[in-house]
Amino acid sequence: MSVARISASELITVYTENYPPFNMYDENKETITGKSTELVRQIFKQANIDHAMILTTWARSLKTARSTENTAVFSTAKTADREKDFYWIGPLVLNKWVFMAREEDNITVDSLADIGDLSVGTYRSDASAQYLIDKGYAVELTSFDGQNAHKLKSKRIDLWATGYLLGPYLAKENKVSGLSIVKNSQGQPFVYIEVGMYLALNKKTSVAIYHRLNNAFREVSSLH
Repeated sequence: MSVARISASELITVYTENYPPFNMYDENKETITGKSTELVRQIFKQANIDHAMILTTWARSLKTARSTENTAVFSTAKTADREKDFYWIGPLVLNKWVFMAREEDNITVDSLADIGDLSVGTYRSDASAQYLIDKGYAVELTSFDGQNAHKLKSKRIDLWATGYLLGPYLAKENKVSGLSIVKNSQGQPFVYIEVGMYLALNKKTSVAIYHRLNNAFREVSSLH
């Protein structure tokens, strides 16, 4: 757990997951780092609001932030299912959702319809999983996205729905080779959707805190 400027009177507990390169532990597994993480820290500093940061599973992060006052979660996509439960600050970053496949399979995809009956792996509570489910596709869920690299390599799934930057990172982290991002017939990565990733604040939290954080985001963003 990473803690910054804690006070008894005002503290927001911020949950996140291992989603490199946006939010993750450093190589020593001690400090939460990443592009989104550093921006979130800047936002809280600019807003002069104390926070504690916890990295855990995405399912736990999302569930806790949804149900508990004075909590927040990042980096999360703003979906119809989530929108009503949070105040939204961002987007912090843009994220491209893609498929990865075994290089030997030479799979080409120009639209979601092209995946047909191919089995797709993703992980619990992830917005990309819900997006595919809403489109009528069956997905196989794991607890951690990195498990899908092994499932794909061992031919237990045909495709892995993941982030454009996340998938290759997790494959390397898990020492899984022979996987690549699926391309379209023009040889470009097939991106089935691009989404903003946000800091989401539980709606039971004071609206004044939300406004301070949102204003801080605008101020910090203008400096980049």
